[in-house]
Amino acid sequence: MKYKPAVLMIVVALLVAGCTKNTETTSDEDAIQALIQGDYADYFNSTTAVNDSGTKDDTIPGTTKAGSKGFIVGWGRQITDVSTDISIHIDNDTAMVTINRNLTGIFHVVWAPDSPGALTDSIKNFTDRTERYAMFVREGDPDEPVRKGWRLKGISNVESNTQNLPDSIVKVNITKVEVTKLDENNNEIETIVLDNPSTLWNRDSIPTFLPGQKVRVRVYVDKTEPFVYAFLHYNTARFRHRRDRMFYNQTGGYYEGIWYTPMETGIYHAAVDIIEEPSFHNSNYPYVSNIWLYIYRVSNE
Repeated sequence: MKYKPAVLMIVVALLVAGCTKNTETTSDEDAIQALIQGDYADYFNSTTAVNDSGTKDDTIPGTTKAGSKGFIVGWGRQITDVSTDISIHIDNDTAMVTINRNLTGIFHVVWAPDSPGALTDSIKNFTDRTERYAMFVREGDPDEPVRKGWRLKGISNVESNTQNLPDSIVKVNITKVEVTKLDENNNEIETIVLDNPSTLWNRDSIPTFLPGQKVRVRVYVDKTEPFVYAFLHYNTARFRHRRDRMFYNQTGGYYEGIWYTPMETGIYHAAVDIIEEPSFHNSNYPYVSNIWLYIYRVSNE
């Protein structure tokens, strides 16, 4: 089929208009959301740091005391659903972003009886809500097809709190975390104090560790009743999650744990996690947790 010159010009104009319209449908908000889920995903994927995917072996002190169900052979969170709410406020070439995630799941505590018998899994449903902040700045060309010129400049750590708790619950909260780099002789190299998960870090200035570096973590809480257990979550390799129990130092008033950073370079999240003691031992007591997840970089430099 042959077009007359005038008709051909109209067809070309319509095609150009259609392409322009498709480009303009990508808003600044869409571009920032795409970056969070794409180019900068490692900076925002913190959920895996606290997902036990069911139960893991562990030891909890006092589980063999008289009147208990026996002793705990394993426990863990099984996250069954994650919903995300991203709020973006743009002022000229700066975008402030709030990211909230609801982590819905099952808290498993597996008991072995004092006498021979079957294991029992005591389960409690829970919803934890995380909060994080970020700042994007338009430093590139606004006509970039995907980024629209936006770059991640600042990012906060993450705090997670259990939702829908009854008024009778006395909630214990983390107040401070001290992360200390150690050398091979356990000499302190540098201590990073985290006292507000909402503080924005410059993206280029987030805590950086060497591959396989030894790190000491101390966690402080705001009250000692009810008693809490503290746990340290980290990666041993790029996608391997490990959880260790932290031990209470009564003299210093903190929980302490040691871990080693992954050998692979990249962006990671570690987490400190407190769970109230009755959440394990009392069937009528809900799961109650406070978690701080902090971002860090592993680099050879």
